[in-house]
Amino acid sequence: MGIYIPIAHAYLDDLLAMPVVLGITLQVYRWIHPLRENFTFSKAQVVVGWVYFSFLFEFLLPRWSTTYTADLWDVFCYGIGAIIFYKLINIKS
Repeated sequence: MGIYIPIAHAYLDDLLAMPVVLGITLQVYRWIHPLRENFTFSKAQVVVGWVYFSFLFEFLLPRWSTTYTADLWDVFCYGIGAIIFYKLINIKS
């Protein structure tokens, strides 16, 4: 369509990464865990997910391949996405 919004093009995928990945993971856990719909991730588990994504995509992969670029704003967006997940998605049904 030829529409280009620089801030969305640069950071929207990073902002949505944690809610999407943690949301899918939460759904799978709710299918297999005995607590079912009452299962939620703890703050520590969400923080570990954020740290894992930040380390992998902003530290490890840029050092391994020139295809990837480290950006601290991406880490910030992962953090905002993790907060959005924890507050809005990670609730008991």
